[in-house]
Amino acid sequence: MWMPRGFADQVRDQADIVRIISDYVTLKKRGANYVALCPFHREKTPSFHVHPVKQIFKCFGCGQGGDVFSFVMRMEGCDFPEAVRLVAEKSGIPMPMPSKGPEYDQARQRRQWREQLLRINAWARDFFHQQLQTAQGQKALQYWHRRGVSSELIEQMGLGYAPSSWDALSTFLRRRGVPEEQLIRSGLVVLRSDGRGYYDRFRGRVMVPITDSQGRVVAFGGRILDEDASERAPKYVNSPDTAVYTKGHHLFGLSYAREAIRQAGYAILVEGYFDFLIPFQAGIKHVVASLGTALTEAQATLLRRYTRKVVVNFDPDPAGRAAALRSLQMLVQQGFDVRVLTLPRGEDPDSFIRRSGRAAYEQLVERAPTYLDFVIAQATEAVDLNEPGAQVRALNEILPYVVLIPNRIERAASGDRVASRLMLNPQLVQEEMRRLMRSPRPSGSHRTGSDRQEPVAEEAVASRRLVTQAEMLLLHILLNYPSVAARLKGELQARHDALAMTVTYPLFEEILNRLERGEPLTYAALAPAFERDQMLLDVLERALIAEGEHDEERVYREAQGCLASLQQRQLERDLRKVQCEIERAQQRHDVASYNQLLLRKLELSNRLAQIRSRPMIEVDA
Repeated sequence: MWMPRGFADQVRDQADIVRIISDYVTLKKRGANYVALCPFHREKTPSFHVHPVKQIFKCFGCGQGGDVFSFVMRMEGCDFPEAVRLVAEKSGIPMPMPSKGPEYDQARQRRQWREQLLRINAWARDFFHQQLQTAQGQKALQYWHRRGVSSELIEQMGLGYAPSSWDALSTFLRRRGVPEEQLIRSGLVVLRSDGRGYYDRFRGRVMVPITDSQGRVVAFGGRILDEDASERAPKYVNSPDTAVYTKGHHLFGLSYAREAIRQAGYAILVEGYFDFLIPFQAGIKHVVASLGTALTEAQATLLRRYTRKVVVNFDPDPAGRAAALRSLQMLVQQGFDVRVLTLPRGEDPDSFIRRSGRAAYEQLVERAPTYLDFVIAQATEAVDLNEPGAQVRALNEILPYVVLIPNRIERAASGDRVASRLMLNPQLVQEEMRRLMRSPRPSGSHRTGSDRQEPVAEEAVASRRLVTQAEMLLLHILLNYPSVAARLKGELQARHDALAMTVTYPLFEEILNRLERGEPLTYAALAPAFERDQMLLDVLERALIAEGEHDEERVYREAQGCLASLQQRQLERDLRKVQCEIERAQQRHDVASYNQLLLRKLELSNRLAQIRSRPMIEVDA
């Protein structure tokens, strides 16, 4: 936006900060100043002060302060030039234009057309809204009410109806003096394919005005009435891009929700019109909609003017989950604190609130998991994390989201959390994160699990898994104390599951088979089976060479301790797996499964408490 040097200072000097701020909050005089409840944070006692002489404001609660432009920028979510324009407009100060020349003419024409287009859109909104009172519009009014939208909200939002006519709106606008050329540029009419004339874009549809952050109508969305639907007619029709509207640059309902977002400290992001309308009507005011698509960079930037925290609540169907995942990338990359609310299958915010009420929805919002928990749950759903291949696939799906986190400390902590949930070595996960961050990608693109160029190899995971001291000692005993090994056969078979989850299980399996057959446990006999697995061969050599006790009873007790330690490790792994299932049950709101899993968790916890723990060491491969 062009403005001459010094114009902002002129507006600041002439503007009355008390009058400007009074448009947004209720000010009360106290001494030489004015006070109010701060619009930027919740409070019960006024701590927001306005000084009319110094022309500044200051909140002694949250620390926000500045001049009239700072206030308007915060309240409107706009940049400095737009704040200057708004303050000038509120103060009756005309905006200057370039003195003369082509730039002057072009700037004046653009401004005049934008202003005229906003007037045309406002007239169109009034026309659509008035149609609800006509005989033909009664079916649309009944539709709104059937969908749970009250008369009060219809009035507040300017909802309406476009009659089943080829020229009802265009005729109305022409009577308002709108020429044909402006009608076509407005996007409200469509040129006929033969170039002879035009017809109304919106026909036989319930109409939703789309406003910018300042509440000005910039576009429309129209949904066809069920009784008017035909196989060829699209369910939704939206305005094309115009001088005041660009698809993906606006958030539906933001002008109504922005103050509530500031007060709540976060926004709820939903998909469509009704996902916004019903929660908003129910009293959940801090909600905005992405207009049925995954969030764009422009929308994330716009939302960031009002909050850095967001709860994403897209539909639970596959398309909704995909949109949520794409939105997560954008929000995380821009530094948002993100949580993801997944409603029960078949529900959306509209249907859930109408069925279960506001309180139930707000409880789910409060319990919404972090974006990382959501991504992990999606990647590990219905997979067995005891299999290295499953761990690798899950890691490849999760890491692209983790590396988008801009804060280095938070990114590292998230990597450790992923390692814990997937039961992987944290060092391996951190190394893979660094490798992924170094890997090239197309400019402007965002990584997802599906487009990763260099996935983690299963061998990388297997070679870096932990070998416990208990495994090494037990292998040493089995290989070097034949009489103790013979005594342990029954216990080894009883604890087979604990052995099977170790990285050295192939060695244990070979030893058990040889014990059953009465075959020797020498290096020459065992080594050929592991000549292609350098890590296991190295463990075999270490176990054979290591020195140990000579007291057979002491050795036997040590072996029993090793088996107990391995069983502890198995129980810890089972406990982590159950915890993942509990979190998935919470997200599905599956109460029956949730309660059963809690009992299983309690059982495992009690068994784990009875077993002595031993330290884990990492053995070089």
